[in-house]
Amino acid sequence: MTTSKWLFTGLMLAAAVLLCMFMYTSGPFKYVFSLGAVLIGMEYFKREETTKYRVWFAVLAFVGALFFSLVYTFLALGYGWVTPEQLPQSPF
Repeated sequence: MTTSKWLFTGLMLAAAVLLCMFMYTSGPFKYVFSLGAVLIGMEYFKREETTKYRVWFAVLAFVGALFFSLVYTFLALGYGWVTPEQLPQSPF
């Protein structure tokens, strides 16, 4: 049984957001986001039998997490949540 494109998109975006939140959260609470992403992935893998769509789901969730991470960084710098002085300096 193949899933709809809307379910694929929704689950992929939810997993991407949870992975992005995992990257930016510290402490033991960050693993709740990781567990949520794993559970979303398991739910999608339970619904989809073909390997092609499973691989696309994992790749796009990872790329989406990187995209949301980039968006969060730009928002943090733009709104002053983080100042450029707080960012790590280049060794060069």
